[in-house]
Amino acid sequence: MKKQKRKILISSLLSVFLITSLTVGLGTGLSLVSKNQSKITSKIYQETNFFVNDLSKQLFLDVFNQNKAQLNTYIYDQNNVSDQQLLDLKFALTLLNPNRLDISDDDAISIMKNIAKRTIFESLANNWYWFFTNLNALKFAYTPYKPDFYAPYKNEKQDFSGSLILNKVIDINKPLVNYVKVKQKTFDQEVYHSVDVYYLQFGDHLVLRLLKFNKKNHFDVRFDTDLFQFDQKINDLKSIATQMQTNIDQQREKSFEKDVANYKNYYEENLDENQQFDQATYQQGLDRIKQKYNETNNFNFLNVKKSFFQKFSYEMFLELKDQLGFKRYVLRNVNQKEVGARDFIQKEYHQENKINSKPNQQELNHFQKYIDHNLDINIHKISKEAYVTQKIIKNLLLDAFNNDDAQITNYLTQQNNKEYQTKLIKQLIEFSNYFKSQKMAKDSLEYKQKLKDYEQLFSQNWYFILMNLNHFELSFNNWFTLPKQTNPITKEIVEPSKEYLQRLTNLEPYEDYYFINNYLDKKQEGDTSILIGSFKDLYITKNKSIFNIKIDFANNKNRLNLNPLVYFFPKTKNKLSIDLITSIFHQAIFHQSKEYYKLFETDMIDKYEYGIPAQMLLLWKE
Repeated sequence: MKKQKRKILISSLLSVFLITSLTVGLGTGLSLVSKNQSKITSKIYQETNFFVNDLSKQLFLDVFNQNKAQLNTYIYDQNNVSDQQLLDLKFALTLLNPNRLDISDDDAISIMKNIAKRTIFESLANNWYWFFTNLNALKFAYTPYKPDFYAPYKNEKQDFSGSLILNKVIDINKPLVNYVKVKQKTFDQEVYHSVDVYYLQFGDHLVLRLLKFNKKNHFDVRFDTDLFQFDQKINDLKSIATQMQTNIDQQREKSFEKDVANYKNYYEENLDENQQFDQATYQQGLDRIKQKYNETNNFNFLNVKKSFFQKFSYEMFLELKDQLGFKRYVLRNVNQKEVGARDFIQKEYHQENKINSKPNQQELNHFQKYIDHNLDINIHKISKEAYVTQKIIKNLLLDAFNNDDAQITNYLTQQNNKEYQTKLIKQLIEFSNYFKSQKMAKDSLEYKQKLKDYEQLFSQNWYFILMNLNHFELSFNNWFTLPKQTNPITKEIVEPSKEYLQRLTNLEPYEDYYFINNYLDKKQEGDTSILIGSFKDLYITKNKSIFNIKIDFANNKNRLNLNPLVYFFPKTKNKLSIDLITSIFHQAIFHQSKEYYKLFETDMIDKYEYGIPAQMLLLWKE
């Protein structure tokens, strides 16, 4: 009981800090949003959703390692996911088949498909609880086809024209009745130290998988897109799950050994007569193969052209479908009737809420003497911008301190201390004066060290900085260019074109830019973090600028790093898309894709009219 009271107190303190700081920092009347102002339809479906039963609650606790506080925080955010996500998912599934995740670089709509892939991934991973509570809105199509490339299916005519397959499209309309957790075999030196695969049974015949990827202080979760329908009633889920997972592990290990053997033969066959075996070069190619099989790629299908988990899952299906008697379905659509029904419920609930929201004046008068009106917050005047900013800051605090209430409280106490702020501002002014008057070359060791020290100060005080952006200015530092690098496999050099570099020499640096308020537009995770796995790569947009934040999972204290160099697009004629920008940056920088170097210079800058980006230094202006 005492522990529960302490949790409530700390949570209240966090809210007070956020309200006070946002109110002062943003210069506007901010407040907590009332419960009635949360997403209405999500609230209704949370209360009436038959997928959320005692067994599913037990499952959620197991996923969160019995940490109720962390689970409740996640569910709170999930209950505020807009039902617009259903419509976004529907459009994404129309554009991209989850069984065909390979996207050709020369595809005219490859960028749109990559954005669709991200939308699907967010629904399966970041919003997996929301996905679970909306299972009845999803449609799964019978899919006996190979996922990694287009290939004929010999029984196609029999399955689709005969009576063998009774239901070519199915949905999940039965609650969770059983689940089994099976360990997936991992390789050495993987990002995740273990992987749990939950086999979830709905009704008597359906099985859907939920994957949990474990690290020391962090875990990632996502649903699979495959749904299995068994011909007979499932009586022994544990035996079925064990057979399926063992087969998948064997398929993965066999495929890895085959790829290593093929690479070794290819490397040796292509050695010139006078060329000696280079262990370093050979190891680079071997590391590339290992990276493909790393569990990070199994968790995140954003950064791979072919999903390895799906490939091995499909091969398991081919080997066991007759023995276990099941069919494979893949997520393909969202029921339009469900989307329409939610819109109707939202309107009905809103009308009912307006009718029933009139307070009982007699009861209010009775309690007036206990109310301190100096603490009143005008809920009705909270702006959308203020609410979004408040939510971004709160989520950053939870990420930075790994949901540790005590650390969050101590950090906020420090950041809001007037004496501490005075000393911090003095340091910021010193750095600002140095960078504005510095005569050292930007590639000099002194300048790089000064920039590193500045970044450390930013990272230690990110909360104060983001809450006081109106006191900072963006000062031109350099034009953004993709790095010159060599593809370790093909040995091809990828670099910016001479035409692009020539364009930069003819440009005048952008003028200083000032923020008039502290509102933040949007926070989104980039592609790179999920590939690397050891950190979370976040991007925050504000006006025509993008801030980069990294959450280091290995750090036990303040895990957040705020880069003082800000991406700046002052010439853009369109709203900035983090999906588009990070997709191009990731494919170019981490996959050495020559095609994406070209897309950066042609499509992003000219076709989408973003203009040439600069890296601006965020400096204290007063």
